[in-house]
Amino acid sequence: MQELRSIFIEDNIYETKEIIKNSPAKFWVEFVDSAIKDPSWIIDIAESSGLISSSQTLYNISLGISWSDGFYRDISILSGGAVDAGMIFAKAYTANKMNKYEVQILLQNFGFDGELQGLYLDLIYSYYDQFFDEIKIFVNNPSGIMVELDFAEGLDTSIVEKLEENPMLFFTILNNMDLSINANPNL
Repeated sequence: MQELRSIFIEDNIYETKEIIKNSPAKFWVEFVDSAIKDPSWIIDIAESSGLISSSQTLYNISLGISWSDGFYRDISILSGGAVDAGMIFAKAYTANKMNKYEVQILLQNFGFDGELQGLYLDLIYSYYDQFFDEIKIFVNNPSGIMVELDFAEGLDTSIVEKLEENPMLFFTILNNMDLSINANPNL
């Protein structure tokens, strides 16, 4: 977490250093909000900082973050209830493991195109099945998470730039990727 934060502080991308220093929770709430709305700037920052280049081949990448109970409370307050609502929602869907049909209905309720589910339903359900226990641990005690992506054959990062033109390339990435999620890692 410290390394990622220092990249943003040094480049003065998000807010002034004083605001970030005085309110790290606010920084992370806005960071996540911005990453969800437009994730392409994360790639731009990673390229400008030398973490990746547009012609690089990735084989493994991981991101792990953990936080204190106080920091989590600060994030929760600054989110205006969005974090608490999200956790209640997540708890409802981790109380019992859903079957494939229930996941399909859930995806349709979220607006996923039912006609295209043949392309992604099996993959999404396999991820759900594989990570259910870790997600449940996280939802009941959210103190950190680690996501690791492994590309056995390598991933040419230039494909990310082509996703906007051809969203189906996303499935090429997913089919060549091993994903692991660990709740509450010791970082």
